[in-house]
Amino acid sequence: MLFAGSVVQASFDWNELIEQKRIEKFFNFVASSDYVVAIFPKTFQALGIQDLGSAGFDGFTCELSEPYQLRYLPGNHGAGTHEKYWDEIANFIVHGKVSDSLKMMATESRSSFMKVLGSTAPAPFLIILLFVIALGTGILFLPIAGLIKVLCLAFYSVCIWKIITWI
Repeated sequence: MLFAGSVVQASFDWNELIEQKRIEKFFNFVASSDYVVAIFPKTFQALGIQDLGSAGFDGFTCELSEPYQLRYLPGNHGAGTHEKYWDEIANFIVHGKVSDSLKMMATESRSSFMKVLGSTAPAPFLIILLFVIALGTGILFLPIAGLIKVLCLAFYSVCIWKIITWI
C-alpha cells in the first residue's frame, strides 16, 4: 500500500494491521507543501470530525521496525503521483521497498509558511469559511435588481462548487 497526499489520521496505528497480516508493507509520501491536507483534513483531525487526518502533511506517528515514509517529497498535494515517481512506485509494489534514488529526491524541510499553516489548523480553514460566507452574504445584500442578483449568486455557487471539487 502506498500513500501520496494521504488524508488518514496521523495517529493511525499500522502495527495491528501488520500483525494480522492484513497488509505486509506500506509507504507514505509526505509532501513539503501539501496545503490541502494542512488546511482541510488536518482541521477535521483536530476537531475530531470524521476519520480524516494529516498523514500527507505531518506523516504517520506510529513506530515501526523499518522505514515507512519519506519526508519531504518536494511539491503539493499531488506531488507523489507525478509521472517522475511512477518507476519508484512500481519498484515499491514489486519489491516492497523504496529505492535510495527516491530518498535522494526528498528535501529535509518545508518552508516557514507551510510550518505555520500546518501548526495553526483549524484557523486557516475557519478564515476561508468566514470569507466564503461573507462573500455570499455580500452578494445577497447587493443593491441590484433581482435577475442580476440571482445570476451573481449562481455564478458564486458554481465557483464554490468548482473550488471544492478541484481541491
